[in-house]
Amino acid sequence: MSRRLVVGWLGLLCCAAALYGAAPTPPEQTPWLVAEPSGPWAGDRWTLVVALGGQDDDTTQVFERFRRLTADRGALLAVPLTRTEEAIDALLRGCQARYQLVPRALLAARGDLVDLALGLLVKGPDRFLGLLAIDGAPPAEVEPAAGPPLKVVLLVTDPVRAEANGNLAGSLRRAGAACAVETVAPDELPKFLAAAMTQLLPPPPSRRELRDPVTSVHLVAPPGWEFVRHDYFFAVAQPAGGQPELRVEIATGMLGKRSFEDYVAETGRTLKVDGIEVLENARLTPEDAPSLVHAFRFVDRRGAAPLAVYWVQVGHGPVLVSFRCAAAEDQLTAHLGELRQLALSVTFDD
Repeated sequence: MSRRLVVGWLGLLCCAAALYGAAPTPPEQTPWLVAEPSGPWAGDRWTLVVALGGQDDDTTQVFERFRRLTADRGALLAVPLTRTEEAIDALLRGCQARYQLVPRALLAARGDLVDLALGLLVKGPDRFLGLLAIDGAPPAEVEPAAGPPLKVVLLVTDPVRAEANGNLAGSLRRAGAACAVETVAPDELPKFLAAAMTQLLPPPPSRRELRDPVTSVHLVAPPGWEFVRHDYFFAVAQPAGGQPELRVEIATGMLGKRSFEDYVAETGRTLKVDGIEVLENARLTPEDAPSLVHAFRFVDRRGAAPLAVYWVQVGHGPVLVSFRCAAAEDQLTAHLGELRQLALSVTFDD
């Protein structure tokens, strides 16, 4: 796929990502800050994320950093104003009394507070499912108490601390925990934090129906299909039960200064390159329809194996929705009716 086509697709994703954010919930006289999950992936029961930050970190900044990571992952965020074991115990009891939570919480800590979080984790695997640690200087050996398996991600931006974190990872693995350790550049830390949060948190349940509260997009999956959460898209549609080789990447966003016709025309121009065979370039709705739907189907023969792509764009006023599926040509053809049905079923709650 051409660079311009890729840039256009990523631009839509960035536009969609910029629209999301969860408004903080007032602490209501509790000694912690809390933010409930928002968006389409907030289920009936939430995983609690207890974010400690570092010893010298401002709690408001810790709250702002982590609420962006928890809000659309179906998790409840709580940041204690006092970072002690007693305060964290009180926070757990308070949140469990007020919210419908899954039994085990996730800890997140940085620097000197990694030791505190690690101590809580290994003492209470029945209370905590895992730990996201940043630049800790942990002990080389730990021995978790008996209980459910643990998941740990150790992120290191300071090379001086890499060896200690590697030793801890080995100790945790020997004790039966799933543990990953990554040395990352400081400017890459945000994307690794997001990836780690997705890895550590239980995935939200799949959906057959989704609403985007920002763009008012309303999606209904075709029979036998479901929507699942994905870090880089509004959602991914796939056959129920999951066929990794067949999925539809769905992005929502705003057109900005461009019209829908501009966007469609630009997509068509980017496909006019050697090695791409365009099989369909067609409007699927009347020109005066409230929502305009345009489909591109093409085969990209520039790689080791041909890749068939069905890309449908839906415009509704300033809102743009894209459905993109790439698969083997015979597989794409076999599911073409379902893919078209998915795109044509989109409505807008306005």
